[in-house]
Amino acid sequence: GSCARVVYGLERMSEDIDLDNSGGLDLTNFKKDLRVYIRGGLQLKSGDVYSQEGELIRRWTVRLPILHDLGLAGTTSEKLHIKIEISPQKQTKRVIKTPVLRAGKTMVITHWDKETLMAEKILVCLDKGMAWDWFDLIWYMQQQVKPLEEKLLKDAKVSRTTKQTFLELAEKVKTIKPIELTTDLKPLFYEPIFVEEWVKNFKEWFERYGEFYKIGS
Repeated sequence: GSCARVVYGLERMSEDIDLDNSGGLDLTNFKKDLRVYIRGGLQLKSGDVYSQEGELIRRWTVRLPILHDLGLAGTTSEKLHIKIEISPQKQTKRVIKTPVLRAGKTMVITHWDKETLMAEKILVCLDKGMAWDWFDLIWYMQQQVKPLEEKLLKDAKVSRTTKQTFLELAEKVKTIKPIELTTDLKPLFYEPIFVEEWVKNFKEWFERYGEFYKIGS
């Protein structure tokens, strides 16, 4: 979600930052580096970093005391939480570089291309499929992005072609309850009415945009 928003203009906020470390970058000092960046790069006097190491993913949570100063919290004790998740798993992907300008800062981001991102999003939807994952999937479908089929064939629990994948997605869409989408999406958008209208049209959009992927009705 973060990559799609920053690089490709996805219109929603993201709950975390997912990074690929299949190249084996040494993360021994990453926690220390984050603390240095908080004080140097962000110029904040305080900020906490917590780390957690799982079997497949390593997580860091950065807590910044900036919500009160921005008028978004009533007390200084409330902090902005930024979740960073890094996976060392070898994955099928196409990697490209894109120059980005944000808040007066320039950077060149190394990232998965749009086709790889969509294929990964499809795999997530077939697995846990949170509301924001379905929102992202509709966004990709609206642009007629063709998912990286090699990833669908190699990285999924069950190997599928693009057409087979969308047939399975169509069956899963039928079981989704609107209230589940609404509850999870509202915190990610400024206008609640937008979420309500999106949820109302979700299944019709999936069917319409799905014609491009030959799922039919």
